[in-house]
Amino acid sequence: MIQYKITSREQIPGFFTWIKEMILGAIGKRKWILVTLESDMTRSLDQNSKIHAMIEDVRRDARGLIGTTYVNMEMFDEEGVKTLLVKWFLFDKLESGEKLPRRIQPKIIIDPLYGDAVYCRPSTTDFGKKIMCEFIEFVYAIGTTLGVNWSEQSQEVYGGRNEG
Repeated sequence: MIQYKITSREQIPGFFTWIKEMILGAIGKRKWILVTLESDMTRSLDQNSKIHAMIEDVRRDARGLIGTTYVNMEMFDEEGVKTLLVKWFLFDKLESGEKLPRRIQPKIIIDPLYGDAVYCRPSTTDFGKKIMCEFIEFVYAIGTTLGVNWSEQSQEVYGGRNEG
């Protein structure tokens, strides 16, 4: 078996050249070419279901202290809760010294009209399977700390959280 590993965008044109040569070399020789793509770039549908059920549970129930700050997530809609959870998760990773892939690095920009800082949340769609698994673990920990009563749906989906 021959493998071609792509780790950056710059390698994509080389891949297409390589695969073209492989196909042209196989024509008329009764050889089969099987191309399999594997990626950690996208989360699974199962992970998507898990995180949305958990975010709704956090929005509904999470109240309590994180450090010395009282948090009441009921004040926010689902998008607001998701924004806060993503921010806390990514900043926690950065504070612990982890290097994040560029596509999910949080950004803070300064609004040139009003001069205030604006947090730009990366999309969880860009979380790979591994990062999404870690995010689910983080949301579970925060939710448990803040007294969330996990719904049956969250408990079911959380039970298989480490599966692809």
